[in-house]
Amino acid sequence: MAASLSWLFLPCTEPPHDAQCQHILAEWQNWDLCDHAPGVDDMVLMTGGLTNRSWALTLDSGEYVVRLSAANSQSLDICRETEYRIQQRAAQAGLAPRIRYRSADDSYWIVDRADGPELSECMRGSISTELMTILAQQLIRLHTLPFGPDLPELHVAVKAEHYWRAIEARWPGDWSQQRLPLQHLLAEAPGPERALCHMDPNPLNWRLHQGRWILIDWEYAAVGHPCWDIAGLAVSANMKAEQQQQWCALFGIDVMGKDWQRALLQEHYFAVLWYGVQGMIDQPRLVAELDELHRAARQLD
Repeated sequence: MAASLSWLFLPCTEPPHDAQCQHILAEWQNWDLCDHAPGVDDMVLMTGGLTNRSWALTLDSGEYVVRLSAANSQSLDICRETEYRIQQRAAQAGLAPRIRYRSADDSYWIVDRADGPELSECMRGSISTELMTILAQQLIRLHTLPFGPDLPELHVAVKAEHYWRAIEARWPGDWSQQRLPLQHLLAEAPGPERALCHMDPNPLNWRLHQGRWILIDWEYAAVGHPCWDIAGLAVSANMKAEQQQQWCALFGIDVMGKDWQRALLQEHYFAVLWYGVQGMIDQPRLVAELDELHRAARQLD
């Protein structure tokens, strides 16, 4: 079973950049959201983001979030077009905030701002049975949305290989002892099922909005196996064995089955590699996490 990754969630401590704010505010007439120019005081830097930098934007027409796209989006294998298409479909189903403006160069987006707390503020150490049921219903709704060939399918080994190249660039050396066995053991999806997946439904990305729980930050969204979303919340919320069993029962998943165990390990694999790419863990910690994954993955055979 994958270990909790709660130790990885770190707050943003970077100061706002006035030049970036001024550039965004100068384009206010393109947004079609206000009748007069907003000021710098109308944009407040938000903390907690791990990939992009965001500001809360207050206008007469409503409350929004300005999301500045990360400079390292390419190294993180983020496709903004895929993100846009999936989030728009999810927003139409009431599962995501609506995208109000997308800059021509994709440098920033403006989306509706959720008016309630994030899931991490409501957990009190664990997710209640009632809330767990609600979140499961929302994920099931997402996983039953229609999709077509215009959206790419996520393949574990392909995604991981992209991360591995970035890790090898950060820490040159021989990573084959960690990379090769994990790429082999964790390449296969938990099953043939495919659905629209958020791929990062951690407690920081669930927000209460207008009385319902929605997901924000769709940049890793793709067509994938639904267990990846289900396992993603289980890992990031540090669900204990009893809670995992309760959570899985809502989806008809056998918590002792190899498909579920595979999904847990794959979610852990993605997360550990992602933090390695970002340099948010040091090399010894990365090696230790990967070695632990290798030991667990060998038990799948």
